[in-house]
Amino acid sequence: MSKKKAVFVMSTLQFGGAEKQTIDLVNRLDSSKIEINLCYLLKEAPLKDTINKNKISGLHCLDKKSKIDFGVLCRLQNIIKESKTDDVICVDLYPGLYAHMARIFSSNKFNIVQIVHSTISLNLYDELVTRFLYRHLLNRSNKVIFVCKNQMDYWISHFGIRPEICQFIYNGIDTDYFNYVDLEKDSLKIRSFLGIKQSDVCLCISASFRPEKRHVDLVDAAKMLIEKGHSIKLLLVGDGVERKRIEVHAKQRNMVNNLIITGFQQDVRPYILASDIVVMPSVAETFSIAILEAMALGKPIVSSNIGGASEQVIDGENGYLFPAGNINALAEKIEIIIEKNLFQYMGEKSRSLVVGKFTSQQMVENYQRILVS
Repeated sequence: MSKKKAVFVMSTLQFGGAEKQTIDLVNRLDSSKIEINLCYLLKEAPLKDTINKNKISGLHCLDKKSKIDFGVLCRLQNIIKESKTDDVICVDLYPGLYAHMARIFSSNKFNIVQIVHSTISLNLYDELVTRFLYRHLLNRSNKVIFVCKNQMDYWISHFGIRPEICQFIYNGIDTDYFNYVDLEKDSLKIRSFLGIKQSDVCLCISASFRPEKRHVDLVDAAKMLIEKGHSIKLLLVGDGVERKRIEVHAKQRNMVNNLIITGFQQDVRPYILASDIVVMPSVAETFSIAILEAMALGKPIVSSNIGGASEQVIDGENGYLFPAGNINALAEKIEIIIEKNLFQYMGEKSRSLVVGKFTSQQMVENYQRILVS
């Protein structure tokens, strides 16, 4: 059988869950069966060095300079033509716009496979653009891949995407890399270095500091737990535009001495391991990679019940779900784990779930099945 030719098109190679997942996928696909060209729109590319150059035939910056850049379209068309592409795989919605335009003007009628990482639009503009533009492009794609079932069901019902072209493939992570056994000593050192006592319950969130992640809700929930007599430390792994607001909020709530902000960390594993419970209070999430990483590292999860969280967290087994934005419920779920001492039980359940359903190998096998068929 001849080798299939594929072009991946991404908006950026900057740090982000969708970007890291795509690079992990490209690095793991069987290059003896699939010849890959990887394209990205924006010049800034801090993740460029994480790409295994031996797995791809070419890496191309399309150098987008404006909202609709016809130079990008011409460059993409040339790459598709020269590589004799069978499939163009678009990572999220905007790259799909260029792929569909390229197909209109191309004599090579390649397939378009659209991967969708988002769910709820964060503002009215995005909702309208999706409803009046992107949903029509999705329905003209050969295949639309979602990252969880809840997300797929939402897009089908809310935007009218044709069910027959839809399927979901769970995001996956490297469970050997995220293995708590190999890193336990490092986590104890981190905990000591950060001043987290053995008697403290450390609540961790590993996420970019953006408004929708709702770090401040966790600060408020922790304050409620402290007022009830629990010894709590908050470990916020990451950085971003909300950092100043979080720091001001913590000061207003008299939580400065209970708050630890690490800044951006290339390797989050020791910090997650230093914690007791990993929390995701976000009001906009699809299928959190951070939750999968924490599960693989054997941590109980408390997450807002949005997106695919109910497919990751089995309520009462490896953690708890709560209504997004409900701080009282968030505090209550955390307190159950503390008072019933469910840390080890739920952590083991978390690890077992990831190994059974959410590994990189499973993800790659499912994508490869589509691309080589």
